[in-house]
Amino acid sequence: MLRSLVGSEMCIRDRVSTQSTGELSCAMGFSFGDLYICGLMIINALAVLHEQRFLVKYGLGSDQMDPMYDPTSIKAKMSKVIDGVRTVMRWPLVFVNAITMVYLFFLG
Repeated sequence: MLRSLVGSEMCIRDRVSTQSTGELSCAMGFSFGDLYICGLMIINALAVLHEQRFLVKYGLGSDQMDPMYDPTSIKAKMSKVIDGVRTVMRWPLVFVNAITMVYLFFLG
């Protein structure tokens, strides 16, 4: 798909419409593909967080155990989710990202 610059926004040519004044406007679209890519980016962001540089600063490291540790707190649950994504999803994410890039390159 060709992209054309309209003002400061990028619009996909299929979604560009001409108003009665002759100006081009962008029609925003929201689909399951957009939700898929958004979810994939969020999981990628969680997978690349560095534990010693970033997570320990906010108390989300996997080895931080406070004497008042509450396993039902939101912070503990976030720490477990981040640790699980970093442990289990690392290699599957490589393949899912590769498939997504190939799909978007050829059909996107």
